[in-house]
Amino acid sequence: MGYVVAPLILVLVFSCAVSADTVPRVRAFDARSAFILGRGAQASPTLSALVHALQETDLIVHVEVCHEGANPAPGTTRFVTKAGAYRYLRISIAQSVTGDAAVALLGHELYHAWEIAQARWVVDAAGVERLYESIGHVHKRGGVTWADSAAARSAGRQVQAELRGFAAGD
Repeated sequence: MGYVVAPLILVLVFSCAVSADTVPRVRAFDARSAFILGRGAQASPTLSALVHALQETDLIVHVEVCHEGANPAPGTTRFVTKAGAYRYLRISIAQSVTGDAAVALLGHELYHAWEIAQARWVVDAAGVERLYESIGHVHKRGGVTWADSAAARSAGRQVQAELRGFAAGD
């Protein structure tokens, strides 16, 4: 019993010592999203820079891998809520998107999070829609709204190129 309690006490002591500034703003929900996030942070300076930049914002971004039925697009960034001093987003990557394509898609979606972070007035899904009407484009079909921006597409392509260079040993 003592072997279990001692590590638990250490975890509690260290978790209490962590300041709010050191708590990760980009968080993986599951093992697969943790792998995608880790691979991207290791192999892509662009994705790594986005994660670091988001650390300085009021966003908490949860990353998950989900079944296609739960999400009609390969990747989405959704506004969840504003609570206290934080705004919460959820990035979903379809489980059918694998390998470096999943990492590049995460880079694309993290750029959307960065765009939302810069627009502090965005505090709900309607605000996200207004943002993309001004910086990108919004499509509505069958009760589903999609938004995108040229900058996010560019970020995804940049991450993909960096991953190719990393794999080649450049």
